[in-house]
Amino acid sequence: MREIKFSGKRADNGEWVYGSLLNNVFYYDDPGEESRKPIHYIFDEELFNYYDYDSDEEIGLAMVLVEPNTVGQYTGLKDKNGVEIYEGDVVYFNSVYSMRDKANYQVYWKNKKCGFGIKMTKRPHTVKGMQPGKQFEITGNIHDNPELLD
Repeated sequence: MREIKFSGKRADNGEWVYGSLLNNVFYYDDPGEESRKPIHYIFDEELFNYYDYDSDEEIGLAMVLVEPNTVGQYTGLKDKNGVEIYEGDVVYFNSVYSMRDKANYQVYWKNKKCGFGIKMTKRPHTVKGMQPGKQFEITGNIHDNPELLD
């Protein structure tokens, strides 16, 4: 079974957090219906482990507010360096295309196939499936490194 977890950038300081996603649970208190925005939280297991149960003192917050447009799901795959690959990551791997074009691939969710895929950032119409065993290497992500999409 694949581990289900998510990544997202914290709304307060822009750091990445990883864990379970709680989304669309509340709305900001905006007066108009059209100005409502969904709130997304990630339950960060690392922060949860810092809670001191003996003194009942909370050292870190376990539920972290994240920017909704940065949330990405874990693919269940790791790159050649052992780093987990998430939706929204930009990866590079040795293929016929990347050797010729030095292309990066964007990781995304394919609704029609109900799975993750990669698409060339230089040729968005070219789509490949993500398969275990490929020698992917994460070069960045679409949120921190938009220049990789050029």
